[in-house]
Amino acid sequence: MTRARLWLTGWAVAIGLIMLAPGHSSAQDPAAPGASEVGGLEQAEHLLEFGDMPFRTLQEYAYRGAQENQFYLVPKSVKLAWDRQRERPTISVLSTDKEDEIRVTLELQTDIDRDEAAEAIRRVRRSHPDATFAHMPYESLELSGFATGIDWELGDGAIASSRQLSDPIQITATMPRNSWYSLKSILEEPEGTGGHLVLKTATGKLVLNVKVSVLEYAGGTVSDLSEMDIVWDGKDRIAIRRLRNYGAFPIQVTHVGLQLGLRQGKTHHAEALPVIDPVWIQPGEQADLEISLALPSRVRSRLRVAGRNLPEGAENLDGVVTRYSLAPGPDTRCKECLSEVWNRIEGVSYLERLHRLRLMVPASAFEKDYGAGRRLEMVVLTLRSDQFSERADGKVHQRRAHFDVDRTESEDIAIFDPAGDETFRFEYIIEAAFTDGTLVESEWLERADRTNLTVSGGRLAKLLASAEAGTP
Repeated sequence: MTRARLWLTGWAVAIGLIMLAPGHSSAQDPAAPGASEVGGLEQAEHLLEFGDMPFRTLQEYAYRGAQENQFYLVPKSVKLAWDRQRERPTISVLSTDKEDEIRVTLELQTDIDRDEAAEAIRRVRRSHPDATFAHMPYESLELSGFATGIDWELGDGAIASSRQLSDPIQITATMPRNSWYSLKSILEEPEGTGGHLVLKTATGKLVLNVKVSVLEYAGGTVSDLSEMDIVWDGKDRIAIRRLRNYGAFPIQVTHVGLQLGLRQGKTHHAEALPVIDPVWIQPGEQADLEISLALPSRVRSRLRVAGRNLPEGAENLDGVVTRYSLAPGPDTRCKECLSEVWNRIEGVSYLERLHRLRLMVPASAFEKDYGAGRRLEMVVLTLRSDQFSERADGKVHQRRAHFDVDRTESEDIAIFDPAGDETFRFEYIIEAAFTDGTLVESEWLERADRTNLTVSGGRLAKLLASAEAGTP
């Protein structure tokens, strides 16, 4: 079980709110995300203060510049996202036109959570009522130290982006099929693989950490606050309704943490609140929770709901709860769940079920005398099947393998098992050329449930005899 708390305000988010300052030299707090690399920014007062740990897992900073009241959301990291509609990570794997080569595309998102961004904006506007906010624009970006040790190639156009940090960044690389398995094993680790994105902005450059792991996603995999109802009974119970697990791993919930917004911009942190009936939320399912919470009177009197105090009766806490957390969190040890993650990635399930056809024309077939000193010179096998493509598009594809005295075996042709039940099927034609110029060809023949095929000298002799006799 992953024991570290999962704070659902971005799952390890760092939002920096900075103000653009053209022409200014930088004099920044060295602890600020990317501070040593952000050019043209002047540090302002520390506007965002979320109290003690653990809500302040990553600090947030504001910078004051020449253009007053213009703020940008700047994340500390970029990660894979979880596609909630397709229920899979934002990774795709496709074959290329080259044998044994695949194309891998990683779609990365800035790790900014909507709930946290909304709370940060509210806080800044208390002291800057006219503040405007945007995602940091940039002119260009490049990768630095990304996925070192992986045999892949980032060609021209490998990085695609809209030059707005609010939009996905796509990284596309080609690699040998065997390298995919190496990358896959790395992505299954909590630390995954990573590097840095270096963004050139109008005033300097910004360096963002990149972390790619199928165990952690930008924005998380559970409901946003806007999707749930959180109701307080006015005494000592809070009900959380419609908490959904969008991810691939079951989530255990024994304790909940809440951040409550108070009057005058203050906050109250209620940590490790026990769930009355602890639950496991399976992938794709939702649950209702009830937690114990006895609010001190000084806190209760300062809670805000549309600018008024809470009544004595039950009250919906929309707008009061500004952050929440679950513990212990996802069980990323679930191997079946991890297998399902890969199965949901386009093309990967077929790569996982790739098999090699072992084709052979033994050396004895080339040594055999086929009459009157005639010897076998060459054999060509033409194969066709709808299992020669990992796309499972139902189309029939052809493959060929050539054999001669110096090449008697081939494992160059891949066949895919989309159902995972080791059911294979293909058809093939044998074409044989002999030293006296004789050419023979078989009809289409069927092969099922096997990944090996041997064309022996005896079989070729029968094919030759049938051709000379004029029989099929």
